[in-house]
Amino acid sequence: MTEDITLNNKEKKIILLVRDIIEQETLGRNLNKVDLKTQYSKKGLKKGCKFTDSSGNKVNISPEKNEEMISFIQDEIINYERQRVKMYGPLIIKKVNEKFNIHLSPAFVNGIKKKIGESNGC
Repeated sequence: MTEDITLNNKEKKIILLVRDIIEQETLGRNLNKVDLKTQYSKKGLKKGCKFTDSSGNKVNISPEKNEEMISFIQDEIINYERQRVKMYGPLIIKKVNEKFNIHLSPAFVNGIKKKIGESNGC
């Protein structure tokens, strides 16, 4: 015998929040998820401030390439943190310039570093 239980909106929201918290705790930290607030047009190109290449020209970047670049930067940051290297921002900018032909600012790298810290609870 199963009884139908009717829940009001507050109870439904509480149940959903508890489920989300349980899922986050069981999944652990997720560094593969890119959590930058980037918008893309219908054509799949990045809106807003565009990246520049090594010669200074504006470059359209696809979401896949952006995710690949950000995950590369995250891996490099974690690698340098494990090695206890200080002042690794210019090294990452140089590697991204060589691999993706995109010139980044130090603020962009620091923003990704800050997102990693927030996702780890620091």
